[in-house]
Amino acid sequence: RGADALPEPASSARGVVAGAEAGSGVVGSESAPSARGVDVPSGPVRPVGPAPLADPVEAPLVPAGESIEALVERAADSGLPVTWAPGTEAAAAAAGLAPMAERAAYRVVQESLTNAAKHAPGAAVTVAVTVDPARPGRGPETVVRVVTCAAPGAPRNASDRGPGSGTGLLGLRERVRLVGGVFAAQPRDGGFEVVARLPQAPTGALAAAAP
Repeated sequence: RGADALPEPASSARGVVAGAEAGSGVVGSESAPSARGVDVPSGPVRPVGPAPLADPVEAPLVPAGESIEALVERAADSGLPVTWAPGTEAAAAAAGLAPMAERAAYRVVQESLTNAAKHAPGAAVTVAVTVDPARPGRGPETVVRVVTCAAPGAPRNASDRGPGSGTGLLGLRERVRLVGGVFAAQPRDGGFEVVARLPQAPTGALAAAAP
């Protein structure tokens, strides 16, 4: 994703918040004729079976259906200095999201914590998940905000790119866009801030989706 290196003890935190990447591709192999004289085509051998998943499989590192609250708790238990912003009610704020938007919110927090552990080891991280009431032109939104403070000893004017300024953040931006949300990532006070605004689903739509 957008991550490079990770010192201790952040390595354990990285293992908690990062999803397992499942790779796939074409296997190249040169085949020799068989002993029975049957010609075996040489060249690329295409894998047999279903196509790979577009979204990497996250088990067993990420429990199925894990909430944002549980993710943050596991990251903190693993040594990442992450706390909730005052007034955050993550469960209530996420409850108004449709399943895909809720998943996007989870991935925003997950990727942000991973990038903080890799790029700003030891830096304090604050997570906020709140509800923004309806505004002109937009309905109620769940706002996910992750702020990574400046890493200990880092200069105030350290890289403007901030942690995770690569494909990981690009993927988050696209994921949020697909559910009708707005995504922003930028330097803040020597650290880095990631914000996702996700539209809440109409009450009737959530009731219809409930099992």
